[in-house]
Amino acid sequence: MEIPKLNSLSPNIAQLSKLDVIAIGFIIDEKGKLAFARPRSFVRELEDKFGIELLDELKFLSPSGKAGEIFEVPVSAENSKIENIFMVGLGKKSLGDIRVAGSSLARKVKGTSKSIFALISQNSFEIRTFGIALVLGSYQWNLKTKNGKPETAKFYLSSDFAGEIASAELISKSVWLARDLIHTPSNIKTPAWMVQQAKKIAKQSDLKIKVLAGKQLDEFGGLRAVGNSSPNPGPRFVEISYAPKGSNRWPHVVLVGKGITFDTGGISLKRPYDAMIGMKSDMTGAAVVLSVISALPEIQREIFMITSSLRVRSICRKYQAQT
Repeated sequence: MEIPKLNSLSPNIAQLSKLDVIAIGFIIDEKGKLAFARPRSFVRELEDKFGIELLDELKFLSPSGKAGEIFEVPVSAENSKIENIFMVGLGKKSLGDIRVAGSSLARKVKGTSKSIFALISQNSFEIRTFGIALVLGSYQWNLKTKNGKPETAKFYLSSDFAGEIASAELISKSVWLARDLIHTPSNIKTPAWMVQQAKKIAKQSDLKIKVLAGKQLDEFGGLRAVGNSSPNPGPRFVEISYAPKGSNRWPHVVLVGKGITFDTGGISLKRPYDAMIGMKSDMTGAAVVLSVISALPEIQREIFMITSSLRVRSICRKYQAQT
């Protein structure tokens, strides 16, 4: 399944009319009063566009306010493709509740090609949390052919938070990679296969990879003791390094992840049998390390772009002050 892309779009009704769904968050305060996510002006525009009182609709549905509950209201209007408005419960608006709301919305449209604009918050931390939840809530693993792959929804968030959306997409992509590595069946996931995945990741700029095998592993007694029980293809040791310009002055950070792939040779000796189920994830540590280092060059570029943008703004302000 393709990773859903997080897009930024202005909360303008005319632009949003080309989408399928609009989702708005709501809360119930301590006094039991219902309220929608801000800006309220956007909610009023929706109501005017579709001739509907959203607050009345929500009250009629008797919401509990629990994070992740979703109420669907069908709508239609001239020159608009929008078919539904989803009202999404945000609980107490903690980051945990925001995450639950995003995951629930993603599952609601999982396996469809729907396009959804979600107005959940005007807080940068909440936007990033919600964006990550949207992508990861859509996660599915499969090895089906291209024609058999499930469709992927398209998510849109407010363009006022383009930086947070980009950050959420980067983090989500890395976690998605780790999940794919973990869920791959063990008849495919051999040490050689893990090396192939690591080499794909290392193709990015500023990443260097070193792979040890055979006699190069003579000093790795523990690795050979475990890995040599499966001589085809035998154990591997993978090292990926990231050293961007100027990093020679930084602290040296090492991430180590166990990457033991599961050989079914001892399946009849394992007790209890249920203990076998999770053994294909014995390489989760390596999957996490690979996903983290895959994100580092992009994070560095993102930081550089933000820093450059702030520097330009500072220069412009100084110039304006002088003139």
